[in-house]
Amino acid sequence: MLRLTQAQKQTLYRDGYLHLHGLVPPAMVDDALHAINHHIGSAGLPPDMLQQFGYRSFCPELTDQSVITDVFNKPIRPIADQLLGEDATPVARSAQIAIRFPRKPASKPGSAPDSPRAHIDGFNEAADGKYVPFNLLAGVMLSDVAGSGRGNLTVWPGSHHLAEAYFREHGLPRVRDFTPPLDTIEPVEVHAAPGDVVLAHYQLCHTAGPNHSPHPRYALFFRVSKVGHDKKNLSCYTDIWQAWDGMKDIHSAAKKSSTHR
Repeated sequence: MLRLTQAQKQTLYRDGYLHLHGLVPPAMVDDALHAINHHIGSAGLPPDMLQQFGYRSFCPELTDQSVITDVFNKPIRPIADQLLGEDATPVARSAQIAIRFPRKPASKPGSAPDSPRAHIDGFNEAADGKYVPFNLLAGVMLSDVAGSGRGNLTVWPGSHHLAEAYFREHGLPRVRDFTPPLDTIEPVEVHAAPGDVVLAHYQLCHTAGPNHSPHPRYALFFRVSKVGHDKKNLSCYTDIWQAWDGMKDIHSAAKKSSTHR
């Protein structure tokens, strides 16, 4: 089992995400892709459901099958325990199957690229006063996204700290798909190979970038709530490391460093 180093934890603390290369074995990647593509070939994709699938999950009948959930439970869950605490990571019961289809070919070569639009998970119903906080986002790349413009997971490094400070000052907004001002942060496309995993803080601003390649981009996302996590306790938005037992030493050191500046 991979043991996270202090340097890796510090990267996660600073940037809000950690890219782990080749964590999921190729056979598990292939089995998940096989199941997804077989399902699409058999059941099809109803046009009137595509938007809902994009927001929630493609192939909803597959999301709780072991060929999908084992991708988290076997190679990733023990690593999540190193961040959230021993035996603190529940078994994954389902996943989001995320497919980013190619954009329509541009009519004019060299047209301006799309500007990515960030979001924070759990704010989908914030306009109604409903928030769905969790603790850890685990993204598993099933496609080759080693280059740009392939539907890459796109992140705003450090935005989890910016959001924490914003919510402390202004309170939680009642705005759907809210993000704090991100003018000072440049988005980063994550370039990854099949089997790579991105572990991210739930409050990190992120999105799926546009896919200008000729191939669909496949990924799985697992949203992890620590054992005993109270989804009604919204203090996790303003005290963002409270559930991360494995990060307490990093957090304490960062607070001491900030105090002495």
